[in-house]
Amino acid sequence: MNKNINFIKMTAQGNNYIYLDNRDFRYEEIDFSGLSKAISCVRFGIGSDGLVVLENDEDAVCLMRIFNSDGSQAKMCGNALRCVAYLLAEEGHINPIRINTLSGIRIAEVDIKTKNVKVNMGLPKFIEQYESDNILGNIVDIGNQHLIIHNNIALTRKEFLEIAEKLQASSVFPDGINIELIDILDRKRIQAIVYERGSGLTYACGSGASALFWDCYRNGLVDDSVIIKLDGGDIKVSWENNNVILEGEVKHIGSGTFYWR
Repeated sequence: MNKNINFIKMTAQGNNYIYLDNRDFRYEEIDFSGLSKAISCVRFGIGSDGLVVLENDEDAVCLMRIFNSDGSQAKMCGNALRCVAYLLAEEGHINPIRINTLSGIRIAEVDIKTKNVKVNMGLPKFIEQYESDNILGNIVDIGNQHLIIHNNIALTRKEFLEIAEKLQASSVFPDGINIELIDILDRKRIQAIVYERGSGLTYACGSGASALFWDCYRNGLVDDSVIIKLDGGDIKVSWENNNVILEGEVKHIGSGTFYWR
């Protein structure tokens, strides 16, 4: 298929995605899974963690569909959600901004001047504890599932990557799973490394930051507002009215046309 794809590229703490507006149905015949693989490629595409497509929705300003860089579809991405909220605010939509996702409607508030975006990520759910090969972690669902591993055995980044890749191929997680390795620095700061299903090591993950915060908070390990220190920068996560709130700055990287041939 020959198609000229108009795109915007944005980042949130280094978690960068390509954004397409399909609310006018201009890309109705596009295979978004295939496009995500092509456009995400660093050497032959634009380069990104994946593709986000905006579509019409009856119950919200728009529906946000997320495709990982390997073409698989994700139900939720907190950082992409914040970027979409900012794009909608630029169009003139006012707070609170309702955005639908495959895991339900989320509410965002945007400061257009500072580019700070706050989103309500909802109430996470503890699924189960995971233990294998000296690895102990908790699985938390926040629209997508995350395995949160406390770094009690001083894993190196290389060792974590090897474990994460092994888990992706495990029959225990046939659809893969997002994984975070965390070190609690104090009651207000958590260091985290992120491995995202379908994308691999990423600089940040908003849903992952939200899930790991809640897992630590529910176990009394941190205060009700913390800074998550990620490879791509810091992000604030807090507990308000029985919901996890994710907050941080977003940035435009560029825009243009991708020639998909």
